[in-house]
Amino acid sequence: ADEQPFLTVLERLGNRLLLDDPEGFAALIDKVAGLPLASPPGQQLLHYFRGVSLGLRDQYEAALALFNDLLAMPELDGYIRGRTLNSRALYCRVTGRLQEAVAGYRASLALWQEQGNRLREGLAWLNLGNIAHQLQDYDEGERSLNQAMRCFQEAGSPQWLAAAQNSLGLVYRDRGEWETAVTLFEAVVARRRADGARDALGRVLTNLSETYLMQERPALAVQAATEALAALETKVYAVDAYVALGLTHQ
Repeated sequence: ADEQPFLTVLERLGNRLLLDDPEGFAALIDKVAGLPLASPPGQQLLHYFRGVSLGLRDQYEAALALFNDLLAMPELDGYIRGRTLNSRALYCRVTGRLQEAVAGYRASLALWQEQGNRLREGLAWLNLGNIAHQLQDYDEGERSLNQAMRCFQEAGSPQWLAAAQNSLGLVYRDRGEWETAVTLFEAVVARRRADGARDALGRVLTNLSETYLMQERPALAVQAATEALAALETKVYAVDAYVALGLTHQ
């Protein structure tokens, strides 16, 4: 009798922790993993969250296997399908499977546009922008990220808007427009501090450190990278902070 309101709370809390507290999200999923949920949407949501939790712990192949199982379900809920496509693509990108990642993001984008879900559409544009940046297609990255920002503004999500600003800062940084990049990064730092989002704060501080180094401001670069390492919870991003710190000392 309590399952539906429980699932509503679980999803909202899970979404918030995913943005601000990856370790808290993983602990939450550990707590609820054994619950005997009866409804297919509930089972699918928990299955999806388990996959995300594995990825946050750097167990990418296990996460991808869970996502593949979900996507093979003919009765999979459309909302869960869209989120699974997006998360699977994210872990494909992290493991270097860029073509699979782009295909997954575009499939999820089509679903969200069909459903009129502007927040989730924005996430797909954000991820497509990140891929374009990684492939050094900066014009396409800028277009996708600006589209993501419009979606997040319409959806009223300042947290995800900051994520898009962070990614756009990377595009400007790699184009050599360092002052613009620093302005964006510093705005995101202020947002993450206000939200208490430590892992996200660590990621943008790493980007800021790298940009300070390019501007030949080594003291600020060391300070930002050191603070980033104290804040980061996910190892895959801590690697970048160590590299930034090492380059600065060099």
